[in-house]
This record gives sequence, structure tokens and C-alpha cells, in this order.
Amino acid sequence: MAATAAAGAVARLILVLLAAFLGAAPRGADALRSLGVEGAGGAGGAHGDAAVDLDAGNFTAFLQASPESFAVVEFFAH
Repeated sequence: MAATAAAGAVARLILVLLAAFLGAAPRGADALRSLGVEGAGGAGGAHGDAAVDLDAGNFTAFLQASPESFAVVEFFAH
């Protein structure tokens, strides 16, 4: 009887931990969709990558609107 109760407690603990890990998983493309960016960035871009044209007028506002805690930004000089 005690073994059955212990097994049930372990199973519940595993389910709680699994739910916690799944809830904390990165959102990926959901963040891009929330900012109005659809699909992959450029031709041949990896799934989940996105490119956005930012300039001095929209750079700060776009990054502040992002629900993500960080962003990778590349600058290209033309």
C-alpha cells in the first residue's frame, strides 16, 4: 500500500515538473507574430528567424514592444 502511494506521489511530481517546464519554454515565433512579423526572414532563412527593417525612427519602439527579454540585432552599413 505504501509503495502504491509513493508511486502516485512520484507520478504527480513528474507531471507538475513537466507542466512547469513546458510553461517556461521559449515562445519562438509567437513573439514575432505579436509584433506583426510573418514567416521566415529572408530567402533561405531558418525556420523561426525573422528580419525586420529598423531605422532611427522605429528602432527603440519596436524593441520595447517586444515581449522577449533580449534580441540579436545586426547592423549593416550601406
